Amino acid sequence: NTEDNSPRPFILENRGNVYVDVNISNATNMFVSDPNPTKNYQFKVGAASLGTYNNSGTQLTYISMPNTSSGDFAIDYFNYSLANNIANVDIKITIPQNEPPGPRNSTAVFVAYRS
Repeated sequence: NTEDNSPRPFILENRGNVYVDVNISNATNMFVSDPNPTKNYQFKVGAASLGTYNNSGTQLTYISMPNTSSGDFAIDYFNYSLANNIANVDIKITIPQNEPPGPRNSTAVFVAYRS
C-alpha cells in the first residue's frame, strides 16, 4: 500500500479559488479473479494538515474502489488555501490467492466539484 510513501500515493492539489468535494469513480478491474468492488483494491484519504478538508465527511478509512459512474465520496470541503490545498489518496492492493500471474493495471476517475 502507499501509506509509507513507497510507492507514492495519488497527490491531489486544489489550485482553484473555491472549496471542492472530490469523488472517485469508474475504477477498472485490477484483478482477473476478483472484479471491483473488492477488498483487494481499496482507497482512503491520507492524513493532512488541519484545515485541508472536513474530516467528518472525508473517507479516512479504506473502502473498495468503486466501479460505477456515481462513485464514492472521497474528500469533503477540500481547501484551496496554499498552506492546506494538498491531499494524498492512499491505495491498498492485496493480490488474491487465486490470481494468475501477469501484469496488472487499473484506471480510476477523480472528479472535483464546487462544495
